[in-house]
Amino acid sequence: MVSVSAHSLDDDAQTRCHQQTRVGLEPLELEQVDHERAVRRVSRHLVVLFFLLAITCYLDRANLAFAASQLREDLHFSATTYGLGAGVFFIGYALFQIPSNLILVKVGAPLWLGCMLALWGAVAALCAFITSAAQFMTLRFLLGIAECGAFPGMWYHLSLFLDAGELGVAYTGITTATALSQVIGGPLAAALLLLDGTFGLHGWQWLFICEGIPTIIFAVVLKVYLAPTPATAQCLTTQERVWLQKRQDETIAARNESNCHSSVKGGLLNWRVWYLGLVWLLMESALFGIIFWCPQLIEAGFYGSQDESTKAGIPQGAAAGGWHDSKVALLSAAVFAPAAVAMMINANLSKHAQERHWHGCLPVFAAGVCLELMPVAQELFGFRTSFLLLILGAAGAWCIHGPLHSWPATFLQGNAAAAGTALINSMGALGGFIGPSLIGFLADDSDEDDYGAAMMAVGIFMMCAAVLMLGFPEPAVSQIAGISQGHDDNVNKTDQELERQPMLEAIPWESHYVDHHF
Repeated sequence: MVSVSAHSLDDDAQTRCHQQTRVGLEPLELEQVDHERAVRRVSRHLVVLFFLLAITCYLDRANLAFAASQLREDLHFSATTYGLGAGVFFIGYALFQIPSNLILVKVGAPLWLGCMLALWGAVAALCAFITSAAQFMTLRFLLGIAECGAFPGMWYHLSLFLDAGELGVAYTGITTATALSQVIGGPLAAALLLLDGTFGLHGWQWLFICEGIPTIIFAVVLKVYLAPTPATAQCLTTQERVWLQKRQDETIAARNESNCHSSVKGGLLNWRVWYLGLVWLLMESALFGIIFWCPQLIEAGFYGSQDESTKAGIPQGAAAGGWHDSKVALLSAAVFAPAAVAMMINANLSKHAQERHWHGCLPVFAAGVCLELMPVAQELFGFRTSFLLLILGAAGAWCIHGPLHSWPATFLQGNAAAAGTALINSMGALGGFIGPSLIGFLADDSDEDDYGAAMMAVGIFMMCAAVLMLGFPEPAVSQIAGISQGHDDNVNKTDQELERQPMLEAIPWESHYVDHHF
């Protein structure tokens, strides 16, 4: 079991914090701490840094989508080769995620995430110099290894500072970056692709270089400014640090008393972890299918497929110059802007309703229906209608983040939380391989890069995930009572008494918490 108070980072500061709790600060002084203000301040510190980390992660992970048209043209990659290269990232991501997260627990998030960030920035920049499919696959695999611990590591580090109710909204604020990175990445890619030919480099090469190098710089910033524990959070006053550390220590004690899973084995063998992992596998197949193929889907819809354009004399990729690809990048950004808004709105609605099943199921199922209708809409009304359905589908799909990712905190803690969340993300990473690869195969298998069958397959994945989300069995109330607040008086209650206790007491969803997040 890993406890916050026994964390290996900055033991002297940790000791001082506990000494102040016992001697320097009277209980009355701790009672005078503005709890809401303390949570707001520490969450702002964490969410801002982790949001920037997530942005850099997804820019370096998904900039391939914007480079795809020029890159495929220059290196003569088929849709299948491109899809496999996009997907092989997730093989490395899945294989090394659990070891990476367990190392993070031992050495701390500032050091480990900083090292990973520097490594993946270097690999991302090296992608500018690939000349063959073998190099393409190798660097994408290495990039997956470098990024594998980012999101489960962020989730685990947040759990050291925040309770289950606060964690769900905070993590959703961070994962908003998965959509906003495409909104930011679109215009950024549009500008960088216009550098096509500058100093003898193609636009796609400038894209990889200019988005990889800043990531290395941010690694230093993260190492210096990220607080390792509540006891060392410089954004808080001394009283606030002591209160938050005390609260989190009591939370862990309550989890232990409630028999919550706290060992690595307990996290890996927990059937709820595997259930959520299956949901996430299906969703990541869809989400990354959309991310990596969206620009090419738009290009095929508005300008015709590569084969059609060649026959008609319409240049594409490198032959079209940077402006054509820049327009496609800007249109791709329009797909993800509503998704970023929708996922935050849904997370807030889920929080205030104290409900996850329907808030996860309904938008995702509706998104699946939208993608199923895309080929029919394009045939009957043209691609503009199909494009609108793609926007609605992306908005619904991204709504799953808040409801899904707040569940593990209700039944896992310590090493189990690190291992369990890493396992969920590893299973999702397999979906990240399946989705892009399947779309590439179906596009090559169809006439003239038709993406209709691929979008219907992605829609089916979403609808299956929605049904599973609806059927997820909530942890027993006796397992989750007292976890969030660390109240020992819940431990000795019977299940019948706890069932009569309002959910609001068992898992607090502080209404103030969301106001600062985007």
